Amino acid sequence: MACVTSQGSPYQRFRRALATGNPLLAWAACAELPRVELHDALALVLLLGHAGDPNFHRARSRWVAHYAQQTGCDAIEAELLGASLTAVVGVRAVQPAARKTLHALLELHGLDPCIEVLRHHIA
Repeated sequence: MACVTSQGSPYQRFRRALATGNPLLAWAACAELPRVELHDALALVLLLGHAGDPNFHRARSRWVAHYAQQTGCDAIEAELLGASLTAVVGVRAVQPAARKTLHALLELHGLDPCIEVLRHHIA
């Protein structure tokens, strides 16, 4: 019989850390996971970016690579995606356009769970 701690599974800890908005806890909890789904990784990237966490750029690059592998997108789309992610958490003046671009790219590939993460992030 498996022993379950009061903290729950690594995934539950990761989701809880995302919900608290603590980038340090979320980053650490994510490191425990054997595999991270694209939408969960996007939630982490957005959290890191808004917190100004130094791991944002590394996480963003890994997320773009994961996206490219999953969708088969070309280098231009990957660059646009990375720039949009940076803008979504950065300069306020371009955030609306960046969100629209990011949403359109996610929609292009039918990545509904990622679109939900983006919607939650905007709210």
